[in-house]
Amino acid sequence: MVSQTNQVKPAGSEESPLQTVASTTGSFAEDVITLAELQARLLQLDGADWARERLRPFIFAFFGAGIGLGLVPIALLTLAAILNQFANFTYAQSLGIALVVGAAISAAMMLAAYSALRKAASPFSRTRGEWDANLRWLRNMIRRQGRRW
Repeated sequence: MVSQTNQVKPAGSEESPLQTVASTTGSFAEDVITLAELQARLLQLDGADWARERLRPFIFAFFGAGIGLGLVPIALLTLAAILNQFANFTYAQSLGIALVVGAAISAAMMLAAYSALRKAASPFSRTRGEWDANLRWLRNMIRRQGRRW
């Protein structure tokens, strides 16, 4: 103990090392809690955006299916009757052609709905980006705090 050097504290430095660690840890914990609150708020906003973006395609799909179920069968039977009468197709051939036309119309409506849903495929990209940035910050803070302690 004879060879140890005495440390001289600067004037006004009354905090013990334990108090410094406690205040640093408290500040760090406060920052982590603030980040968690901000992350939760961003998740809430992204969820609202996601719901808003998804609503229109579902409405299109709903009305597209309603039209397909309600009006298209009548139009397809009319098409079959016209093909039978004016193109001299048999009634079976006319119905087959009407079936293919109906399937094409239905596929086009569902493709439009699918395309609209694909455009909004990554609704939580902001939340994910912020989460990654917050984790990097947290890791860096823990590393820095570990060096200080």
